[in-house]
Amino acid sequence: MSPYSVRIVEKNAPPSAWLWRLQEIRLGDRLRIPALDFPADQVTAVLGHSGAGKTSLLNLLVGFEKPDAGTVTPHPRAQPFFWVPQNAGLWPHLTAREHLRLVRGKAHAECDAALDARLAAFDLAERARARPATLSSGECARLAVARALAFPNAAVLVMDEPLAHVDSARSGSYWRTMRGHLQAQGTALIFSTHSPEIVLAEATHAVCLQASRLRFAGDVPTLYQSAPDEELANFLGPVNWLPAAEAARWLSNQPTLETPCVRPEKISLEVADDARFVVTATRFFGSHAEAELHDPATGETRRFFHRPANNAGLRPGSRVRIQCLR
Repeated sequence: MSPYSVRIVEKNAPPSAWLWRLQEIRLGDRLRIPALDFPADQVTAVLGHSGAGKTSLLNLLVGFEKPDAGTVTPHPRAQPFFWVPQNAGLWPHLTAREHLRLVRGKAHAECDAALDARLAAFDLAERARARPATLSSGECARLAVARALAFPNAAVLVMDEPLAHVDSARSGSYWRTMRGHLQAQGTALIFSTHSPEIVLAEATHAVCLQASRLRFAGDVPTLYQSAPDEELANFLGPVNWLPAAEAARWLSNQPTLETPCVRPEKISLEVADDARFVVTATRFFGSHAEAELHDPATGETRRFFHRPANNAGLRPGSRVRIQCLR
């Protein structure tokens, strides 16, 4: 008997809160997952560094790959789904408009003007007659997403790093289009990404992979506000990891922290001539800033991510105290 099996839940099965259920999965040396459910009615982000197994995991969901051992159980509520691979998976012989026309099908046929309106939402209206070979990588990525949204009555969209090659200044509008479509159609989304900002803005559930192993599966606010360890906390952007002893040593107001996971928006640096710590370097990132602080009393140096507001005079040589905002 093959070590791989797919179990389909019967149509008359009781209601389920999951779309796919994975148990005791082994896929070569690329993936090890003891148990994992993908929840229904949510947007799930799959996170991990390059080579962590994100693509392999999504390939298992859509049946593009089969595990060497374990079970992949799709629920009927996960049908039909539409798959957007990392390379966009476009059809070389079709124009952009024809991609949308084909997936719409005769039962949901639309006039060219309507199809072009769908393309326009991804700034592709002027490329309606272009074929993939003449499109940039960013245009191909946008067309792949537009095609997925055109697929009628999809229960789930599964996307491997959607819009990864798109200008970040414009990707926000495309994600808004996707978000509006998902909400209007009641469609679930499972996607992989390297971007903490996209996860925080778009996802409600997160699956974290590291070195081909499952490290975390749960809601995004939990991962952001109280990640179980510093390595996982970094999946969603900069963090100050402050165990109790560290907090007592560095924070002037010495609050009782519920978790060592302290994000930049909760840290404020106050410039004061009588403060203990000396700034040795600073960097500004817009939504947050980074300061390297030196403690002359102990010789210790530590980096803090903090709120960039209200830090007038913060520069190398400044003396500061550190507060954790409640």
